[in-house]
Amino acid sequence: MDTPTLAEQEYHRSKLLAWNPRQIDLQRDAADWAALAPPEHDALVRFVGLFDAVQSTALRHLPALALALARRGHPVSDLQCLAAQVWETARHVEWHARWLADVGRAGGPLAVAGDDHYQALVAQDLPTYLDLVLTDHGSVAVTRAAVTYHLVCAGVVLEPAMGELARALRAHDILPGLTYGLDLVRRDLARHADVGSDLVARVVAEAAADGGPRPPHAGGDGPEAAPPIDLRGMLAPPLRLAAGTLAAVFRPWGTTAPLGIDLDRMADAARAAVGTRLARIEAAAPAADDAAG
Repeated sequence: MDTPTLAEQEYHRSKLLAWNPRQIDLQRDAADWAALAPPEHDALVRFVGLFDAVQSTALRHLPALALALARRGHPVSDLQCLAAQVWETARHVEWHARWLADVGRAGGPLAVAGDDHYQALVAQDLPTYLDLVLTDHGSVAVTRAAVTYHLVCAGVVLEPAMGELARALRAHDILPGLTYGLDLVRRDLARHADVGSDLVARVVAEAAADGGPRPPHAGGDGPEAAPPIDLRGMLAPPLRLAAGTLAAVFRPWGTTAPLGIDLDRMADAARAAVGTRLARIEAAAPAADDAAG
């Protein structure tokens, strides 16, 4: 039998790893929340609010990438895997909203909504690049969409920040419901980022291998020639915006927020994650490294 692709493996894994946000016990969280001070409340709501905002945006626009892959003729396993990611993202949005409503009691504006980095990455680039593939499903557009969501938003903004927040909560032995939920969401997001990296590697390699026509751009009257994809150049701007977005969450405190939440530790984890995934992509698709060089 053929070895299952990563997309096939992750589609089946998503069924085994399903969880229900309504079943997470928040009684202890409510008691812990009542004992925390206002600065700690502020820090927790700033982080969970950011997680909710990024995932809510992804939920609205990620289905476009699945449709683009269908139009490109990708195997059904890619479509199944993306559909599972949309379902998992819906679960994440439900969980964040439940915790904020039942424990964090947050109904005001997102703390970093006015930050330029957040606005550029989450409010502008993430929906724009995901929606673009509805009309331009060429290799560059699809790669940029997956880079923006999977590698940067999921793999750099969310996954490391959730890991650092969960570490801090465990160190203080508080909010076990939130900690457990963070672990579950982070597990899903790590899988999303890994599948997205695999998708990027395949699209980059295929574009370099055939050099042939690609679907037309929106408004164009002819096929798109497949250009070399400068993956590192494509990654650099959203990575800068991701770093600025995370720094904006810490703006009231410097590099260490209440509960000992550490920006430097978070940044180190983000660099390690993106470095590992980029190395995998370049090993699988040497053209990505050639274009970057």
